[in-house]
Amino acid sequence: MRNSIIIFFVVLFIFINCGDEIKKQEVDTRSHCEIALDYINNCIGAEVPRLKHCDEGVAIEIVNTPCSELSKVIFDK
Repeated sequence: MRNSIIIFFVVLFIFINCGDEIKKQEVDTRSHCEIALDYINNCIGAEVPRLKHCDEGVAIEIVNTPCSELSKVIFDK
């Protein structure tokens, strides 16, 4: 009987504490092009001027590319 009470309290403690680590995720309201431009700025360490036209598909590909390979994606398009 004593073991059952201990197990009950352990299980209860686990269920009470499980929800503490859930955090709200922030939603990024910027366009893919704005996100890609900020990513490029961070990769090269300088500010790139804003573009008049932007291809959303290329922007997504840029963000999914490691900084070390970024020049290949930008200059091959």
